[in-house]
Amino acid sequence: MEFWRILAVIIAAMFGGLGPSFFKKASTHRSVMALLQGKDIYIAVGAYGLSSILFIPALSGGDLSVLYPLVGTSNVWACIFAVKLLGERMSKRKWWGIGLIVLGLALIGFGS
Repeated sequence: MEFWRILAVIIAAMFGGLGPSFFKKASTHRSVMALLQGKDIYIAVGAYGLSSILFIPALSGGDLSVLYPLVGTSNVWACIFAVKLLGERMSKRKWWGIGLIVLGLALIGFGS
């Protein structure tokens, strides 16, 4: 499989993981007007849109059984962005869970 397809899916997953942090930031607005006037909602929607734009061409000639599990890295990215952008704390147990996700994805990749 072409390397660019794998890279595109991982980058798409990164943008997919960025969206939830900005949705959370946008959720602090108390009215619809305040929500629409803030930039966070647009960054979140844009991140998800860019994620989809990158994901679709990567799938066009790749194996879905290999590429789609890589979308699971969006959970890893979401946790990293929550720590970096929102100041959330991660317990050791959560980091172990992240490690298991990465291990599982590696096993899927090596099995193909």
